[in-house]
Order: sequence, then C-alpha cells, then structure tokens
Amino acid sequence: MKKYGLNQYLKTCIGILVATIAAAAIIVAVNVSVAGEGALGDLYFIDVERILDKGERVKIVQFGASTAQSGIDMEAFPEVELMATSAQSLDELILLLDYLEQKGYSYTKDNYLLLDMGTSTIRKAEYHNMAAVANINTWGDFYVNQDLELERKSYWTSAIKRYLFAIEHNLDNLVEKLTLKVQALEDSPEVYEAQLEEWNTFTKDFEYISEEQKKKFEDKILELEQRTNVVVNFVYITQAHADSNEGIIFNQYIDNELKPFLEEHGIAYIDSRNIFDWEDYEDRAHLTKEAQLKYTDFMKEEFSRIMQ
Repeated sequence: MKKYGLNQYLKTCIGILVATIAAAAIIVAVNVSVAGEGALGDLYFIDVERILDKGERVKIVQFGASTAQSGIDMEAFPEVELMATSAQSLDELILLLDYLEQKGYSYTKDNYLLLDMGTSTIRKAEYHNMAAVANINTWGDFYVNQDLELERKSYWTSAIKRYLFAIEHNLDNLVEKLTLKVQALEDSPEVYEAQLEEWNTFTKDFEYISEEQKKKFEDKILELEQRTNVVVNFVYITQAHADSNEGIIFNQYIDNELKPFLEEHGIAYIDSRNIFDWEDYEDRAHLTKEAQLKYTDFMKEEFSRIMQ
C-alpha cells in the first residue's frame, strides 16, 4: 500500500474510533442524566451516608419498593429519607432495617419508620440481595456478605452492565409511556382489561410469603416499636392490579391479617391503596409527577394525624 494510501487509511480508522468513543460518551452521559444515580446503583448507598450525616433532621425513614421512588417527593417533604429497592421483598425489608442500624443509625422515639407494604413485599424471595444499594439485582453483580456489607462480584462486568442497565431502564420507560398513551386513546374498560391481563401474566409464576415469614415480620415490627415509632403503609395499586390474582392475595393479607395485628398492638398504619385513579399512573404501577405531589400532600396529612 502506498504511503499516501496508508496514511489515509490510518486517518479514517482513527476518525471512526474517535467518533465511536464520542458517541459512546454521549450515550453514557445521557443515560446517567436521564436514569439518575438510583438506576445506576449509587443513590441508595449515598442515602445511607446522608441519613447519618443529617442526624436529627431526619424524622422519617421510608422503606419501600419502586413505588416509594415515585411516591413521596422528598424535596416537598424534607423530613423523609428513602431506603428502597426496585422490588422489595419482605426479606430485603428486614435486611435493610438491620443494615441501616449497623451503619450507625439509631432507631429512637424521636424517629418514625415508614414501612411500605406493597405487592412485591409479599412475594417470596429465595435470596438476600442488597438491591437498595445496588438497585441492579437482576444483573447479579452485587451481593451482601454476612456482615451486611456490599461486595461486587466483578468490577469490570458490573461497571459495563450498570450503563447497559441505564439504557435498558430508559427504553423500558419509553415503551411503558408510549403504551400508556396509546391506551389512553381507548376507553377505560379496555385499559382496565389490558392491565388486568398484564398483571396476571406478569405474576402467574410468583410464590408468596409463608406463615413463618409473616410471623418473622410481625416480630420485627414489635421489636422496632419498642424503640421507635413504626408506621406501616399499605401501598397504592391500580384497580386492575387490585383485581388481579396477586392483588387479591395482597389485599386479603392486609385486611384479614396485617391490619388486625397492627390494630391489636396499637401500631399506626396508612392505607393508600385506593386513593388514585388510573390516570394518575405513569405506567402499571408508578405515579406521574402530578400524582406524586398529590401523594406527598396526602402523606403529610397522614403524618400530621399520626404525630398528634
């Protein structure tokens, strides 16, 4: 190959390489910006330190699933700090409670613990995964050791997958929103039927917590109530979800078992299951920004009532 041709070839290769790196950097930057730290697995670990740093200014620590992320607006309700997973099981809830305390947080009568009971909470989990720290448990690159410390299985694969997760997260959100917009053009009954079918399909193979796990949860609530103020929140769900097989199991557990238990022991609860219409949801399970503000006002009123 002539020298001129070789130089041109090298220039072309370098140009392609630079363009590829630039495009990758733009994709990463956009996804970091849009998905946020929480989707990348950093936010909740930082929040642990922030909770400790803020000290007495933190009046309420909320434990929940992704519905907690789209629930209370913490800027509008700054007394609240969040410890959440993308789909919090009962085992993860208890693990997070212990994890925060081990990191140095003190549960006292000056604080309130808001424990969200959503449908994912009653799903049976076969593993303990600190998804509240990683929030990418589906990739399986993080695990928690016996000291409740987060450990990374592989730095390089995990780092790569974190950005892949952000891209997937945004694509999923886009598809959900476009689907919802299409559904909004239809009549409400058709939307309801479609969502009901989706929930039954999504949850058809799930198993749910055992009587032993329920007892473990009740014992944990009683133990915490001795030291601090426990408030259990029955999380909002769409009507279609409430009517699905999973929703029926969830509501029966709340109404027939958990609520009577809380009332017997004088433990506060908030029932937010049925306070929204389907138009308030961004997708099958999460609130729009407008509904988030409505929910925040609702929770402020509920806590004002409880704190009296």
